[in-house]
Amino acid sequence: MSKIKDLTSVVSRKYGVKLLQAKKNSPAIMFGAGVVGVAATVVLASRATLKLESVLDETEANVEKAKFLWENGHEDQPFYKDEDEFKKDMVVAQVKGVINIAKLYAPAVIIGSLAIGSLTGAHVTLQRRNTGLMLAYAGLEKAYREYESRVRKEVGDEKAAQLKHEFEEVEVYSEKKNGEPVVKKVKRVVGSSDPYTAMFGPGISTWNPTPEYNIAYLRSQQNYWNDVLSTKGWVLLNDVLENLGFEKTSAGAVCGWVYGSSLPGDNYIDFGCFADERMDRFVEFMTGREDSLLLEFNCAGQIYELIDTVKA
Repeated sequence: MSKIKDLTSVVSRKYGVKLLQAKKNSPAIMFGAGVVGVAATVVLASRATLKLESVLDETEANVEKAKFLWENGHEDQPFYKDEDEFKKDMVVAQVKGVINIAKLYAPAVIIGSLAIGSLTGAHVTLQRRNTGLMLAYAGLEKAYREYESRVRKEVGDEKAAQLKHEFEEVEVYSEKKNGEPVVKKVKRVVGSSDPYTAMFGPGISTWNPTPEYNIAYLRSQQNYWNDVLSTKGWVLLNDVLENLGFEKTSAGAVCGWVYGSSLPGDNYIDFGCFADERMDRFVEFMTGREDSLLLEFNCAGQIYELIDTVKA
């Protein structure tokens, strides 16, 4: 009995997985069916148009026949008893013609309606999913920011940064006043899982071996994008990343800054590399002892949510 129950569970589970996969791919399936339906509608409508002339000729012939019988009937034995009967026959001929035309184009109309329904269904499904994803992302982002704030209060900014980013311990050489070399071990940021960060260094097309050039370039870019924010009203993170020479990201496609948002957050763009708490790392980069600098963008959040909170 248990084996039968286990077998039933396996079959049911496989069916459930297939059903979920079909549901996942339903927008693509509906869109594909809609495209095929549109093509089929064009073909069917074209075929119907080729036959339309004969249907119109038949209708016109029936109408002319009724007129001829009305106008040429004998007085002693007329074809129609009165004018009302003639008019009724005319209406029947015309309605029959309309019905024949409707039958001619019915397949195209039906397939076209189904195609429009499939395309609309795909759009609505994707829109609902995107709305759900945006709401979920906004909720996760809010929870993450609150969590990060609590961590900073508990362990301090320096320790929180070490927990947030990926560090490695390296040896840095410096000199005393007497010229003797001194080796000092420091922790260096080598990466981060934060979607609002990017490592500016060798491998980036806009990076330059001259430290002063990099600092001037980053400052000018930060100022430029703040000007864009104040004039345009919004900036996507991907716009900034692409201009700096980085690849676009999924988060950068929907996250960024919106000027005048009533939600808590900065009303300006900051690359996060010139702040006081990061000065040690900045000095290392500026003096050339460090060739990479971690940029931490202060994204306000998802712009499609922020845009609705702009103060009038």
